[in-house]
Amino acid sequence: MSDAIPIAAKKFSSTTWACYIGCLAQGAIMNFAPIFFIALRQQFGLSYTQLGALITANFVAQVLADVVFGRLVDKFGFRPFVYLGLICMMVGLVMFGTLPILFPADAYILLLISTIIYSLAVGLGEVLFSPIINAIPSPNPGAAMATLHSYFAWGIALSAGIGGLSLYAFGTGHWNYVPFFWAAFAFVNLIMFFRAPLPEKIAESAMMKVKNVITNRVFILGFFTIFFGAAAELTLVAWLASFLEKGLGLSNVMGTLIGLGGFGVALGLARIIYGTYGKKVNVNNIMIIGGIVAVFCYLVLGLSTLAWLSIVACCLAGAATAFMWPGTLTVTSAIIPTAGVLVFGLLAAGGDFGTAFLGWTTGILTDFFAAHAPPLTVSAEQYGLHMGILVSSIYPFMAFIFAFLLRRQNKQA
Repeated sequence: MSDAIPIAAKKFSSTTWACYIGCLAQGAIMNFAPIFFIALRQQFGLSYTQLGALITANFVAQVLADVVFGRLVDKFGFRPFVYLGLICMMVGLVMFGTLPILFPADAYILLLISTIIYSLAVGLGEVLFSPIINAIPSPNPGAAMATLHSYFAWGIALSAGIGGLSLYAFGTGHWNYVPFFWAAFAFVNLIMFFRAPLPEKIAESAMMKVKNVITNRVFILGFFTIFFGAAAELTLVAWLASFLEKGLGLSNVMGTLIGLGGFGVALGLARIIYGTYGKKVNVNNIMIIGGIVAVFCYLVLGLSTLAWLSIVACCLAGAATAFMWPGTLTVTSAIIPTAGVLVFGLLAAGGDFGTAFLGWTTGILTDFFAAHAPPLTVSAEQYGLHMGILVSSIYPFMAFIFAFLLRRQNKQA
């Protein structure tokens, strides 16, 4: 087996890199729109609740893709769905950058439809890239999964960099250049997959039935771990740019590059360090510690008005939440390996649903507290943003609780 692993790694090297780039595209495309929330708010008169609904549409669409395509991929294999996902991604991004400009009276509904289309593609990537990497023989599957998901973090950082530079170079009036760039990026990824070999699927006769998967105690604990853990990570990704600009008074460019970019870099570094050096470290333990640290970061962001302290909390939160998604996939799929691609799809659905529902909730909380702000030295909008993040500290706390329960169940398995 030790000889087979390097041979397999060489055989699938182009596949591994195609998945890495695909995961990078996921991170960038899933999170590029929030960078321009203030621009969209100003140009089309959107409320924070409407912006929050765009986040919800993003992740609800991903949930649908996770649930619908999980068993289909098990049945028909990876390749047709890889092509379908990347083509849909390109179409949705081009629509996002074109239709609201052409039809401004219907801008919000067009933004919503476009978001749903490219988000379905992002969700399909969740059903594909992780199980493809998991199916390639590796001496340390947890490290391989962490390395894959580090590219998701690099996608967040790259999206922040490109979004911030776009705002600096072109201002808020030309935000639509960025989705065109990411559509071209998705096209390159499609070309990479044309020549990449893909691993064989598990025989259907060997796979657990859907009912047995969703009633499995390990799966249930994994589902709620990723539900709250993904929300702890991606709620910050969705709201940091707006929070740092309107909540702390930083420029849009500065908040995007340093705050969101720092979050993404810390997220990626934490995953790549574990992927390189973490062979003997229990990822479940890291998830538990990360949940505690993330609660502290949320509290700092909600309570502090010091920009430098908030920036530090952003970066620390990136590292703290880094293992909730890939760690849950690794731990759960290792305990119930015969669940096939379905377990990756259903767990991804849990993460997407958590982010959709709780990300939208953060937007609703922000509008609610802004509308009921007491007389303070800060504006009602600043108060609403701070309180929205503060109340959202419940997300990483619940992730900590379920990660702890998952570890106990893992020891009993």
